[in-house]
Amino acid sequence: MLPFDHERPKSTVFVGANGSGKSILLSHIVNGLLLAKQHTYPGSPEVEIDKVYKLRSPQYIALGKDFYCARVDYTNSLWIGELQLNRQKQVFGEPPAGIDNADMKTLWDNMEETEANHLSTMSLFEHTGLKNNFSDNCILYFPPDRYEDPAWLNEMNLLSKASHLNLSHLEGHTDRKIINYSPLQENQDWLFELAYDFSVFELQTSPVFVNFNRDGNSPQGRTLSVFQGYSGKSKTLFDLVLQVMGLLLEKDDDLRLSIGPRHDRRLSVMVGDQRLIPNIFQLSSGEISLLNLFLTILRDFDL
Repeated sequence: MLPFDHERPKSTVFVGANGSGKSILLSHIVNGLLLAKQHTYPGSPEVEIDKVYKLRSPQYIALGKDFYCARVDYTNSLWIGELQLNRQKQVFGEPPAGIDNADMKTLWDNMEETEANHLSTMSLFEHTGLKNNFSDNCILYFPPDRYEDPAWLNEMNLLSKASHLNLSHLEGHTDRKIINYSPLQENQDWLFELAYDFSVFELQTSPVFVNFNRDGNSPQGRTLSVFQGYSGKSKTLFDLVLQVMGLLLEKDDDLRLSIGPRHDRRLSVMVGDQRLIPNIFQLSSGEISLLNLFLTILRDFDL
C-alpha cells in the first residue's frame, strides 16, 4: 500500500539499479488502471477493447525461475493479479515451487491447462463505484519514453494552429486520459480555451454614471460599464498556470502569457513588455517536462 497522509497521497519514489524492475512495477499498476477505465468508460478506450496495456511474456521471468507472479491492490478492495509460466500449465502437473500462497494458487487454478499465463481482473468488473474513483481523483501516467519535438527540430510547432476542445457528453465516454505521451500541444490548446473563456464569460464591469453637462446643474449623461477585471474558474486556472510558470522560470515579477493572432497562433512568455520565451516549445526538455506535469494535472481536473 502506498503511503497516504489521511486522504492526501504522499510522494513515492522507486529506487533501484538499472534492470531491477522499476518500469515493470509501474506497468502492473498502470495496466490495472487502464483496464478499470476501459470497463468504466467503454466508449473512450486508451487500449483496444479486450486488450491490455502490459503484455504478459515469459521473457520477464528471472533466470532460473519457472514463473513470475504479481498482484496489485488498489483502494476499495480493487485488485488485479497476473501469473506467467515459462511453459504450459499441463507440463508442470503440480504448481511449481514458490506458488505457495492463496493468491498465487487462485491464479494457478484459474489458468487453462493449455495456457502459460493468466490475468485476473474480476474485482475490477464486479465493482460498482469505479466511476467515482476516476471522477474524484487525478490519474495520470507519463511514460518514460515520452518526447516533445523541440522548436528547432520541428518548425511546424512554431506555426502550429490551435485546435479547440470538443468535449464528449455521452454516457460511457470521458475526455480524461491516463497515458500522456506528449501533452504540450494539448496543454497549449487548453490555455487558449481558458483565455477565451475568461475574456468572454468572466469579464467584470461596474456601472458608472458620466455627466456630460459641464456646469453640473442639470445632469445630462449616460451610465457606462467600466472594466473591473476578470473573475471566475477559467481566470483562476489561468492565474495558477502563471504561478507555475513563474516558479519554473524563476520570474515572479510581472510575468504573463501572450497569445499571437490567428495567423500565427503561438504562446509566448512575457516579462513586462519583454518577450522572454517566444514560443513555449522552445523551453528546454527539463522545463517542458516539469511544465507538462503541472499543466496536465490542472487540465485533467478541468475536463
